[in-house]
Amino acid sequence: EIYRVKSENFALDFANTSALKNLGYSAAEIKKLRMTDLFHFPDEIALKALLSPMISAESESLKLQLRFRRNDGSSYDAEVLIQVLETGKYFLIIANDITDKVVAERKLLESVLEKETLIKEIHHRVKNNLQLISSIIYLKLATVEQPAIRDFLEDTRQKIRSIALIHERLLQTE
Repeated sequence: EIYRVKSENFALDFANTSALKNLGYSAAEIKKLRMTDLFHFPDEIALKALLSPMISAESESLKLQLRFRRNDGSSYDAEVLIQVLETGKYFLIIANDITDKVVAERKLLESVLEKETLIKEIHHRVKNNLQLISSIIYLKLATVEQPAIRDFLEDTRQKIRSIALIHERLLQTE
């Protein structure tokens, strides 16, 4: 999508057919709109602050990700390049619809969070199982009277506790 915007008042001066089709406006309707009507942005003062380096000719372009608002009220995410077309006169806006990309990123993030939760659950179960084994050996120690078997069981119990401590420490590190 390509737009031309008057830099003095942020009024839309031109939008190509791709922009008109995606937004759902006619060429005449688009000329009645301002830049802040296109996307979800706090207000014109915030927009002026954002574009001030371009207005004062300190910078020639700005790259953003914005949520555009269609005529029917729906919206879509777009990667936007705002370029000074003529200093003090026009900005050129080039927008690419990235809704599919944003949806895919959200799904990937949800998947990663789900996997992290499952891994935490696995670690919790390992910790519980090691504690359970140690407790079972401790209970068995109370019933055994032979010193060699008691020493063997106590040694085994201490090794399991060591594994549990190492596991705990590994979980605490990055």
